[in-house]
Amino acid sequence: LGGRFSLGQVWSGGGSFRARVVMAVWRPNAQVTLDFRESAGQANLAGLAASNAEGATLQKSPYTGSIRVALGAAPGPGNSFSIIAHGGNVGHRPPQILCSLPGAAAGPTAVEAAEIDASCAPLSPLYRVLNAWQGGFKAAVAIGHWQPGAQVVVSYGTFKPQLLNAWSATGSSAEDGSLAFTLGASADPEYNGLTFTVRGNADAASAPALRCTASAVAAATVQVPAAACGLGASYSLLPEGETPPEAAAAKGGPWRVRVRVHRWEPLARLDLTFSPAMSLSGADGARLLGGAPGDASSVHSLELGPHPDSLHGISVLARAPPAAAPPQLIRLTCRPPPRAGGPEDGAKVVAGAPE
Repeated sequence: LGGRFSLGQVWSGGGSFRARVVMAVWRPNAQVTLDFRESAGQANLAGLAASNAEGATLQKSPYTGSIRVALGAAPGPGNSFSIIAHGGNVGHRPPQILCSLPGAAAGPTAVEAAEIDASCAPLSPLYRVLNAWQGGFKAAVAIGHWQPGAQVVVSYGTFKPQLLNAWSATGSSAEDGSLAFTLGASADPEYNGLTFTVRGNADAASAPALRCTASAVAAATVQVPAAACGLGASYSLLPEGETPPEAAAAKGGPWRVRVRVHRWEPLARLDLTFSPAMSLSGADGARLLGGAPGDASSVHSLELGPHPDSLHGISVLARAPPAAAPPQLIRLTCRPPPRAGGPEDGAKVVAGAPE
């Protein structure tokens, strides 16, 4: 069903707020769960509860740190619903949005029988069977935090199903009967994850075991403190291609810098500080500011473009002098877009003068 969360008015020191969720597809009575546990931290959500909803009906929250609604007969403005909630400081990062179609199990109840390994925590998967028939079934694994390249392995014990099709992931069958899926560029929008069909006994479909391997980019991703970047950001610095980090350092790269921006604002600026100095080129989703592409510097500034790249951020190629150890991105800060009518870059601002 899709879903985009927008935080509106905030009061009571951040403990109360109004928010709107715009749905890509509106299905009356579909259940939508807003999961703030990852985005805001469990410690900030002990008393979180919604007191009012427009365009939807409040439902019992499935777990602490969540709000669940059932979509109404007709959406609000812009295909949306809105809520007012209290008792939890949710911050500025958007929550995970989980959807369940009318008549389907929603949220955690969909995975009560599935054994999910701790290795899957970065992905937050939810497993459920969509359809079953004589000799086969179709299942979905909703992924709370989609990571292209991450792997999800589904095992059914002694049952060895034959994989027929997979969507939003490439799948294969192992000798032990497990099904291994490598996540593609984006999730199946209808189920917010991957789906697959198999041939085999449908009675064995409801109680699999899931284990996961995060993608290299996800494993190397560093969250930027909100005090340094109010837009919400995370970054990674990895060798381009399959080169091991030590080998890339000895050659001076190239390295791929990725910055994911949670709230995209065109013309906002990112300031990246490296050690040692690096040269940047080929920015995707942003424009390099300052010196010419290829100039080495410890600090580089980039201006966000109209739209992010396919991973909702920017990426840029970097090179550093050959060294024994890999380079580091030691600081990332954000600056909001310039205000209309504000001083241009290079203009002199006199302390104490009226704006």
